[in-house]
Amino acid sequence: MAKAVLLSRTARIRLPKQDLWSFLADTDRLNRNIDLSPVHFAPMLDRRRKGHYSAETRSYGRRVRYEEFPFEWIEGRFYQVLRRFSRGPLAEVSTGVRLRPAADETEVEVFARIVPRTWFGAIAARTLLARTGIRKTVALARALELHIRDPHTHAVPALPPPEQLDAGRLELRTAQLSRSHDDPNLIGRLESHLRTASDLEVTGMRPFELADRWGIDRMQLLYVFLHAADCGLLDLSWSVLCPVCRTVREDAGRIRQLASRVHCDTCDIAFDTDLARSVEIRFDVNPAVRRAERARYCIGGPANSPSAVAQLRLEPGEQRSERLEVDPGWLRLRCYQVGTPVACEVGPAGGTLRVECGPGELRVHGSPDTDGALRLEVDNRLPGEALVVVERERWKDAAATGALVTSLDGFQDLFPDQGVETVERRDERARRRDRDSEPGGAVHGSERFDRPVRAHRGRPGVRVRAEPFPLPA
Repeated sequence: MAKAVLLSRTARIRLPKQDLWSFLADTDRLNRNIDLSPVHFAPMLDRRRKGHYSAETRSYGRRVRYEEFPFEWIEGRFYQVLRRFSRGPLAEVSTGVRLRPAADETEVEVFARIVPRTWFGAIAARTLLARTGIRKTVALARALELHIRDPHTHAVPALPPPEQLDAGRLELRTAQLSRSHDDPNLIGRLESHLRTASDLEVTGMRPFELADRWGIDRMQLLYVFLHAADCGLLDLSWSVLCPVCRTVREDAGRIRQLASRVHCDTCDIAFDTDLARSVEIRFDVNPAVRRAERARYCIGGPANSPSAVAQLRLEPGEQRSERLEVDPGWLRLRCYQVGTPVACEVGPAGGTLRVECGPGELRVHGSPDTDGALRLEVDNRLPGEALVVVERERWKDAAATGALVTSLDGFQDLFPDQGVETVERRDERARRRDRDSEPGGAVHGSERFDRPVRAHRGRPGVRVRAEPFPLPA
């Protein structure tokens, strides 16, 4: 096997770090626009390798198969991913991006470590791969800088292909929305988003999350989205999320089509479908207005898990120390290979979180600090790899839940076919849930997990409490 080829290209971009992170962390859009091919992903069945995928794509007309390892990232600082090939000219490829603040600029480094299997692979690594991936990624970052500094002269980089958008139909249905909802600023913002955002950003849209990003009222934007769905500008759907990993496990166009009990293959748990606790409304652009491509170019990048501020993969015996930039509030730590998630409250003074991944148990110790920073120290004591995730505990805060949406005035008039359960049935479900949560009652994972651990506030550092959520071994 040939010696590893190290590639790197650095550029200074006159943009805030967070703007660049939001753009470059959307690795699905990024890979489309550096001319990579779509990829078919299948999760690996080995439970010890959660987060790994078997992947298949085409490169220069040839079929390529590889194992995609879990992405690693620290929000706002770096991300990287390892891909290992079973045959062909390359043995493995590790690529990523690092961001460093530099005065009023941000230094962007795009890097790769390529282990060729043959002499042809070594040549390809230094020529084709460097030009295709690294140079084009830096060029996209520069194009974003030009657009933000002068949007009238420079177009949005990585726009969707024009053939995907029916501009006339978009204008027609936007005008129809304007007649039913009198808020031209919000409607204009939505129209611009549907024109210019990536396919990932116009599918599975969460109105509260977008409202926070745009700095507008949440409920006003939710009403705009509902009226847009009534006008055929958007399509609404209901998503059931796993209470542990918060990924979508099932979705449907109507509430009555949702299963009453759902299984998460990633976490290997079953949980009840509950409008208030695990179901939220999401929106896609209507395919007659814009065809959002469903093909996958990347599956595990940071933009796919917006609540995760860090994800780290550690080999057996490995230790890592990283600095996180987070606001005061509640975080949740979990390890895919260990059972119980742990909730932590971070105060304004920051502190240190020491995480030990051991057989059957995730141990987290918090200690206060005084400089406002949060340090994460992880020690993998498992016989295999550990995948550790640090998430903001904000799903319910940013989710337009099924219970909220279906209780809004006018919802039943707009969508009479949604078939929302009766008040009597919902009350009975609530009484059963309360009865099961009493001592000796049946504990359902989603019900117990979503009750936040709230001890006494006021301490400035870090406090740790284990969530009362038993997971199967």
